[in-house]
Amino acid sequence: MRTPGEKRAGYEFARNFVILFLNAAAARIPFHAIRLFLYRRAFRVGTGSSILMNTTIRGFRISIGQGCVINSGVTLDGRGAALTLGDFVDVAPYVRIWTLDHDPDSPDHVARARPVTVEDYVWLASGATVLPGVTLGRGCIVAAGAVVTKDVAPWTIVAGIPARAIGERQQHLVPRKPYSPWFE
Repeated sequence: MRTPGEKRAGYEFARNFVILFLNAAAARIPFHAIRLFLYRRAFRVGTGSSILMNTTIRGFRISIGQGCVINSGVTLDGRGAALTLGDFVDVAPYVRIWTLDHDPDSPDHVARARPVTVEDYVWLASGATVLPGVTLGRGCIVAAGAVVTKDVAPWTIVAGIPARAIGERQQHLVPRKPYSPWFE
């Protein structure tokens, strides 16, 4: 008979293997429909959403709304806390969204987990980084290369390191057609 510790170790091994499979194999499958089928077995992916090749998945606490596009080279971290993407979110290539970091004041480098929420119609441009504990308000835009350390108000455009407001976005957006490439 297995002890509770042995059962937990087996469970953790299985979870780690699934993440390894998603990142080493599924992320490189050139057929979008097959890749999406596999991702939907691991976490919630809404209808009409696309996850392009070479996306890195870290953890299972990820929820993606409908009509979202997750481009190539993106890192989605759902290890420490929930990562929630609303509907019609555009995530450009090489964006990193983190829910887990380390306490810089901790003598033993203890991990900190804080959720990240990306509301509907948000656009994250190439190379942006979103740090743990941030909420990106409805319709905001995060400029290329920006590092978001604090919440962003709805319909605000932010840029820089750390990200600061540089403008406002028009509020009359409509849902776009789903982007479902055969190979990408």
